[in-house]
Amino acid sequence: LVGASGTVLAVDIQKRMLDQVRARAQRAGCASVVYTLLSESDDIAIEQKLDFVLAFWMLHETPDISTFMQQFKNVLKPQGILYFAEPRMHVSAALFRQELQCAQSLGFTLVAQPKVAFSYAAVFQQP
Repeated sequence: LVGASGTVLAVDIQKRMLDQVRARAQRAGCASVVYTLLSESDDIAIEQKLDFVLAFWMLHETPDISTFMQQFKNVLKPQGILYFAEPRMHVSAALFRQELQCAQSLGFTLVAQPKVAFSYAAVFQQP
């Protein structure tokens, strides 16, 4: 999706997961645009500005959701997109609503709530 000149940055707290991403990128022939970054559970450790952040089935596992979302806000470019999805089998509707409210309290604008299998999902835009 990012083309030959784009960049994908995969961030995780587990080296094993990042190794799997590198292997899949190699098999798919796109390893030259995929980079990995090992982070801490409370710090995404990203310094560059990003156009798009995808947090898939992981936000509920962070020690402090508000702090984590603030880090997303800090790395997104103006008009950047935050897309997060949470698993319905682990996250209640009430917790997901709290996550939505948290993002909005930080200034993100809710753009959509797409249907994602087995998930709650939301797309926000950075001001």
